[in-house]
Amino acid sequence: MAWHAEEGGAAHSCGDEQSHSRGDEEMSDSESLELQGAIVSRLKAWPDLQALVGTKIYDIVPSDTTAPYVEIGDFDDHRDDKTCVAGRTIYVTLHIWTKAPAGSSRAEASRIARAVEGALTEASLTMPSYRLVSLDHNRTQIFKDLDDAHLHGVVEFTARTERLS
Repeated sequence: MAWHAEEGGAAHSCGDEQSHSRGDEEMSDSESLELQGAIVSRLKAWPDLQALVGTKIYDIVPSDTTAPYVEIGDFDDHRDDKTCVAGRTIYVTLHIWTKAPAGSSRAEASRIARAVEGALTEASLTMPSYRLVSLDHNRTQIFKDLDDAHLHGVVEFTARTERLS
């Protein structure tokens, strides 16, 4: 039986909590992977994004891919347990790649970024083993890539998840 201190110092029994006794790394990997799968499914099904990139949303970008496309970036994941609930905070980074047109217009990259934000901000995503508590947009940056041929957008979110009982 696990005991957790609540606010004010009172102890509270949560019963047998296997999720708390699991290895942090094992729990982290599956939550991040389930969240990534749910995000990719949502992005590929979002009509506004489909109109801009089709289904070119990649974890590993094929070498023959042409811009524009969305690349799944880092999932920086931290244990965030609450009383009787095994949870995580996961910082999600998505990358947008477009060709840099003459004059460096950021319009295409901005439209793709807004479509990504629209698809995911406060989205209700379903995962097999976890519940998405929240998915919040943090910030978006768009800048010319070092190769001067592409514009690079970075869209960042914070997800909070809990293990289903």
